[in-house]
Amino acid sequence: MSFPFNPSSGAVLGGAEFWRLSTLIETSGDLYTADSSLRAIALGPNSDVAQVQLTYIDANNRLRSGSIILDARKALVGRLDALLTQQYSSGQRGQLFITLLDWMPPAGFQPNDFLANDFLSMITPRLDLLGYLKEQPTYISARADAVWEFDTVQNAPGAPAPQTWYGVPAYGRRTLDVGFKLIDNDLAMPDADITVFGINFTSTYEADFTDTGYQQEQLAQQLTIVPGDGVDFHLEAEAGGWDYYLFRVNGSAGAAFPLAQPNAISLKITTRD
Repeated sequence: MSFPFNPSSGAVLGGAEFWRLSTLIETSGDLYTADSSLRAIALGPNSDVAQVQLTYIDANNRLRSGSIILDARKALVGRLDALLTQQYSSGQRGQLFITLLDWMPPAGFQPNDFLANDFLSMITPRLDLLGYLKEQPTYISARADAVWEFDTVQNAPGAPAPQTWYGVPAYGRRTLDVGFKLIDNDLAMPDADITVFGINFTSTYEADFTDTGYQQEQLAQQLTIVPGDGVDFHLEAEAGGWDYYLFRVNGSAGAAFPLAQPNAISLKITTRD
């Protein structure tokens, strides 16, 4: 999907020293453009996306284009020109093109062991990007910790009893801290299990952004958590980490949760670089 986004235009006209793009991602094929030349560019503190590619016309050989990869570890400092009077070989204007290198969850994604009555809540990843129009004393060089909290388990009539899944983006955030508690209330809550998975998305056809597969691995599990009790996990991923962390909460031994259960659990998830 293409987004003709030009965050630079208003920033230049307004005399600003930088522009900021903060947007939710729809597909791995999302495309962004910028009209202004840059002195530096960095992924912002709220970016779930960890890698983007910048494409530009080579100022030394305007018949060629070049590309460079920006990742979450540090800002890319140096002049990067948008040559609007020039054209790429495709005929497009010489803007800066920004594309994603991280694979996003495909539409309709369901993890392994997903049952007919299950519920899946996937947090949509965000791209946070800072383009600097003037040189600065310092630049953003790190992402902030990402924190998500959930308090609801789902249920529906029928068998098997539904499992509730929660997915949060990681993309290079290798440290994971999880705090889970099953709330003790008056609604006859069953014992609960929680399982943590890592997911990496892939594609067999690089040009087909809908043909996305995935690798899923179980990372941790705690069975038979009684109401009022809980568990904490601290996990360190290997180099590269996971694209997403998935959390499955279900009644122990196939038991079903009561219907319509907000405030039934406390699940706090923190990821950090």
